[in-house]
Amino acid sequence: MISLVRFILSFFLDILPSSCYGWRRFILKLMGARVHSTARINAGFRLYGSGKLEIGSQTWIGRNCRFYTIGNSCIRIGEGCQVGPETILNCQSHHLGSSRSRAGDCIIQDINIGSGCWIGTRSTILCQEIGSGSVVGAGSLVLNTVPSNAMVAGAPATVKKHYKPD
Repeated sequence: MISLVRFILSFFLDILPSSCYGWRRFILKLMGARVHSTARINAGFRLYGSGKLEIGSQTWIGRNCRFYTIGNSCIRIGEGCQVGPETILNCQSHHLGSSRSRAGDCIIQDINIGSGCWIGTRSTILCQEIGSGSVVGAGSLVLNTVPSNAMVAGAPATVKKHYKPD
């Protein structure tokens, strides 16, 4: 029953116009998410699965983002982050299986995005952590932990630059 309620609420998240930030936060809170009152989540946002979501203050989530959680997994996004449109965050993957089925046993992990990060448009985040103050180039596939104050890009993403912390 809970899955059906989340599915229906997620539908409303998707169809609300972008300017309805307050309504979108309210619906996410009904779904069990912890969303700061200054977070702005745009139209087309979808939250799939039964896991948790936490979004910090002054964070902006672009249009048509898709977040996938499962079980007790959690996606945490810090304060002052910018997540570009059509970005995917997925807490689930698989170990490599045999040739009969390469998608082996399921791996469930949290995703933690530190404060002040900028995630470029159409990036896919499959790693556990992106350090504070980091930049993920548009269209990147992030498979490994990103250190704080680093810029990564590519598929798979690799460190391209380090920034000095403030």
